[in-house]
Amino acid sequence: MDICTPVLLSKKYLVNGKKILIYENYAYVAHEGGIAVYDISDPSYPKYLTTALPVFLSDVSIDNGILYGIEDNCIYMAYLSDPANPIDQGYICSNDFYGRNILIKNLYGIILENENLVFLDMPQPFFKK
Repeated sequence: MDICTPVLLSKKYLVNGKKILIYENYAYVAHEGGIAVYDISDPSYPKYLTTALPVFLSDVSIDNGILYGIEDNCIYMAYLSDPANPIDQGYICSNDFYGRNILIKNLYGIILENENLVFLDMPQPFFKK
């Protein structure tokens, strides 16, 4: 095997994918229909499980078992107590930002706007079960 050539394990069709994150054995893919959740415990046979947060999202972030998605001035949240079945926690919107990219770490958020970085102190979500 040539160590410079990756080996294709599988390929899945997805409409307008934006970003992918991995958490435990799951891949979360932001796309125009929300966040597609895949079981990737066997990368040769990834299994589509569900779509979380079914709105157009341009970016995703995961922090402390919470999945965040962003589009424009709204941040959507889902609880990952069961990573295969995210529980929608609703959303927050603000006129203080208008972003396409988000990173959340230890409940602090950074949003990338066209010409600005926006720093947020995120509220601790109240989890619906």
